[in-house]
Amino acid sequence: QATVLNFTGVGTCLAQSTPGVRVFNCRFIGFQITIGAGDIGIHLNDVSLARLEDVVVIGPGIGVGNGTGFRISSVINGGAVYNAFYHCRALSVENGFDIQPLGSNDTHIFDSRATACTRGVYVLDSNHVVIDACAIESGTRGVVVDASISAVSDALTVANTRFEGNTAANIQFGETFAAANVRYPNIHNNHHVTGTPIVGAPTFPSFIGDTSGTAESIRIATPFLNVPFYFERTVAAPAGEVAFHIVDSNVGSGTPVTVQI
Repeated sequence: QATVLNFTGVGTCLAQSTPGVRVFNCRFIGFQITIGAGDIGIHLNDVSLARLEDVVVIGPGIGVGNGTGFRISSVINGGAVYNAFYHCRALSVENGFDIQPLGSNDTHIFDSRATACTRGVYVLDSNHVVIDACAIESGTRGVVVDASISAVSDALTVANTRFEGNTAANIQFGETFAAANVRYPNIHNNHHVTGTPIVGAPTFPSFIGDTSGTAESIRIATPFLNVPFYFERTVAAPAGEVAFHIVDSNVGSGTPVTVQI
């Protein structure tokens, strides 16, 4: 980043000046901000369709009260939507990417990093948030999803993301509110190098393809009560061709269960 903003004031380094009035199509590209305890690097308050690319916010350290890298919020329901982050980074703050009410829906975070944050990404009462191809590491909780009531934090996606060194959880459903308020999350193809992959039980989740370097199990769940799993062979197969193959390589002295219903 050629430009470095060393914010020594109190509050927010960059924000729009007319809260409650919607602003559209802002662009923030290629600079770094340093902030102090309790400050916010960039606040997209009542901003929609913003694009942030190659922006870094560095705070004073991990821990409660140490500021926020990027925050999205609105005093208008749905007043801060369709915002996107590309190759951005939050380092050493309380909340790296802080997605707040009212309805900061369709926030997309791509190829970005949250390092040494209390919460790498915090989602509260916001639908259709997408976190894809990111790295969230060396913090307390990687991704936290909260919903004050049902139907306000639906259809989150966390995919193709690397988690390592988070001490409490890599993905946590429900920190302040009940995990069951979070509905239809899609957790796919992430790699949990270390740490507890998933904490909390959301409603109708889809867990597919995560890998883990720990003994914690990765669940595969159908997201609807009335929709079963289907493993279907749709073309003709030759004699002896196997449709479903389970290998349980139990080389220890224990007595594990291969299939449980």
